[in-house]
Amino acid sequence: MKLPIAIVLLFASPAAFGHGGEDHGAPPPAVSQDVAPRAAAATEDFEVVAALEGKHLVVYVDRFASNEPIAKAKVEVEGAGLNGLAAEAAPGAYVMNLAAPMPPAKHALTIGIEAADSADLLSATLGVAPPRRSAAPLPWWKRWLAREKPASSSIAPLATGPQRLADGSLFVPKPVQRQLGLRTRPARIGDLAATVELNGKVVPDPDSGGRVQATFAGIVMPGPKGMPLPGRKVAKGEVLAWLRPVAGAIERGNQRAQLAELEAQLAIADGRAKRLEQLEGAVPQKEIEAARIEYGALQKRRAYVAASIDSAEPLRAPAAGVISASHHLVAGQMVDAREVLFEIVDPTRLAVEALAYDAGIGATLVAASAVTDQYALDLRFVGSGRQLREQALPLLFRVATVNSMVAVGQPVKVIVRTAYEVKGAAVPRAALTKVGAGQGYDGAVWVHAEAERFVARRVRSQSLDGNNVAIVDGLHEGDRVVVEGAGLLSQVR
Repeated sequence: MKLPIAIVLLFASPAAFGHGGEDHGAPPPAVSQDVAPRAAAATEDFEVVAALEGKHLVVYVDRFASNEPIAKAKVEVEGAGLNGLAAEAAPGAYVMNLAAPMPPAKHALTIGIEAADSADLLSATLGVAPPRRSAAPLPWWKRWLAREKPASSSIAPLATGPQRLADGSLFVPKPVQRQLGLRTRPARIGDLAATVELNGKVVPDPDSGGRVQATFAGIVMPGPKGMPLPGRKVAKGEVLAWLRPVAGAIERGNQRAQLAELEAQLAIADGRAKRLEQLEGAVPQKEIEAARIEYGALQKRRAYVAASIDSAEPLRAPAAGVISASHHLVAGQMVDAREVLFEIVDPTRLAVEALAYDAGIGATLVAASAVTDQYALDLRFVGSGRQLREQALPLLFRVATVNSMVAVGQPVKVIVRTAYEVKGAAVPRAALTKVGAGQGYDGAVWVHAEAERFVARRVRSQSLDGNNVAIVDGLHEGDRVVVEGAGLLSQVR
């Protein structure tokens, strides 16, 4: 059963009452344009903004910590001639119709909120000022001399969009916050894992990829499925192309001379074997068998030499995967020995190689991730080399998460989390903007200072992993940091 506000007030603690129109610090700068009369209040659970829009009082109810609109709540308003429930017009927006325009004055409002998991009372003061009129129209003869048109209205319009205030903070009305999808998270300062950033690049997994190289100088000919193209899936052992050897005139002449000599020797051996077979019983059997063996060996030698003149060697895939590079090979192209013809990678099994200038980083490494501007990858540490390369130690990581956007050779930033700790507040990487970067600062985060006011705080940060950063300077405990939509706030002018 819902209790009237007057009864709940008797049992509510003083700490439960939010207040509006009062600031214990420096007053916030005034908005640059007229806005609808409004009042704000907040408790540990709720944040409320009541806006007078014509003959309607709109009450916006959000979660204080996350700025998430609260839908399907019971909102009761008392004061300024109002006493009743507000109807939900949109998720988190509740409307009360006024019988008559609210007169200019300061109206005390008591707003009761009953959500699914909590309830509270908030008090706020709604200041209604007389409508500001624009400058009086000029006399007709002055307008004629200045060629001006008469004013269409003497009432100044109200602004509904976001505004940048004189101190650089932003005034963002609640409806605009809903459109931008702004979400916040209170900053919790504590001990976080210290990290080290390394430069790295994506490489094929040594256990899954492979290369096809020319074993000798020759001409590349298409395989059974044509010339392999990038992106084509291949199976292990599949014939990708043929490599026909290239021989000079002298070398080809020597091969043909050797073939002719073998054919002559083969004819002699054939005749000798037949004669011995006719004398079977008169000659030892071992001589007959030796003649047959010699004849068979000469046949094989002749076949090998004949095949070496015009035969082609098959180029087979050493591993299953996808053709990542074919080096623009075309049919009939001549290649040199040991030249790389095709590269095969398995998109589901990739690795990242990073260079560390601290030789002992492998001993303190706890976890690692790789980040780019578009995505983040979880990494699993494989091992580190013991030989310096470019004055750094190579570290190898396997990519634990499959991402179709990853390309071999792509540069990434590897974030290595160590066993050491640093004090700061963890926030999503998307919360850190480039506003105010420089002079020792890494950028800024937007803090939800008041119900409809956001302040940019210049901060120093340190990466935690692929998705989060640690704010080590610039935030206070409990600051409501914008974690979704921060980039949109930075675009307000």
